Amino acid sequence: MKGTIPGATGDDKLTWFSSPTSLVPFALSTSGSLVTTSNITADKKYYVSRNEFTGKVGPANKMVFPSGGYNEFNGNFVRFSNTVPMLLESVRMYTANPGNINIIFGDLAQEPNAQGQYSYYNRGSQKFPVTNSRPVAQGGALTENSATDQGLVYNLNFGVVEPGNHILIMQATDGANVYRNNSIPLPGPYPQRLNGGSDAFAITGNGVTAPSDPNNFYYFYYDMKVSPLIGCPSPRVTLTAPNNVIPTISQNGNVLTSSSTVNNQWRLNGAEIPGANNQQYTANVNGLYRVAVTDDLGCVGVSNELNVVLTAINNVDPARIGLVLAPNPNQGAFILRFRVTGREDLNISILNVSGQQVYRRTYDRFSGEFNETISLRDVPPGVYMLRINHGNDYYVRRILIE
Repeated sequence: MKGTIPGATGDDKLTWFSSPTSLVPFALSTSGSLVTTSNITADKKYYVSRNEFTGKVGPANKMVFPSGGYNEFNGNFVRFSNTVPMLLESVRMYTANPGNINIIFGDLAQEPNAQGQYSYYNRGSQKFPVTNSRPVAQGGALTENSATDQGLVYNLNFGVVEPGNHILIMQATDGANVYRNNSIPLPGPYPQRLNGGSDAFAITGNGVTAPSDPNNFYYFYYDMKVSPLIGCPSPRVTLTAPNNVIPTISQNGNVLTSSSTVNNQWRLNGAEIPGANNQQYTANVNGLYRVAVTDDLGCVGVSNELNVVLTAINNVDPARIGLVLAPNPNQGAFILRFRVTGREDLNISILNVSGQQVYRRTYDRFSGEFNETISLRDVPPGVYMLRINHGNDYYVRRILIE
């Protein structure tokens, strides 16, 4: 499928969905580019919009996991990634005591060592004076997971312009303590993708180091809200995928004709016939023939097999057309000259001793003198058969390649 959205620019991304209510696109593309899917909907309808990356990332709240606690975390970080420019609008956090929280958006310069030390590039920060979202304030380390703490939403508005891997560093100071879940069973909570499935934005882990397992923890940032930086989302447009056209073959004697006028590829016994791309093909051996047609979207339709048994043909003395093949023997290059009358399709093929074609050329409604140099590339020395078919007449000459 291909899609365009009015007003889309080169920076915009088209987001493709398999239903009008789906939150996770099955593909991203630029305007006018080809998109494929193996998910064939019953009505073959698909829905495309521009920059539809708005949504939520991460657990909705801390009660998603059963255990955890508050602590004065300072320097612990969360890993996240994006594939398109995104705006990290807000997060929900849970605090048990007033103080200050500074959140730093950065890129790791060096991974944490065994002591948990790391270095990073600072891309921006937001500092918040916080109060306790827990109904009763309590400082220090506190192990509990009560639904009475509803948390508070903090606006970050970090522009994550460069696609890649990034971190959010927590600095809780001046008595503030912040919640994180622990003792999460493996395989753990990651990744947490946009709207549950899109890699446009995803929380991918944290900075916990061995011997602890980072997959046992979920840190700090819940119900994260994000939106695209590359442009405003557009309404979805409904597209209906066209049916793949299956070609048919008609037969008149040894001449096979495809129902498609263009983009044909003839096959014999399952193998493509080199150079056989015209609407018509003259069968020169018995076998099972098919034709494959590629449409403008790159989809291939293949006909049913047609069992062809050659009808009677006229094997004519090559002298009748003044056939000249010189030199013979040769090293794969020779002059081929002859003259035919009457406008008929002309097929010139060369076969090896196993009956496989190593050369084929077709000329529609040819009449007159043929005079060309034939060059066979990458063929081993041996005996080959030149076969010229003009209408119902066949002319055969042996070739020896040294």
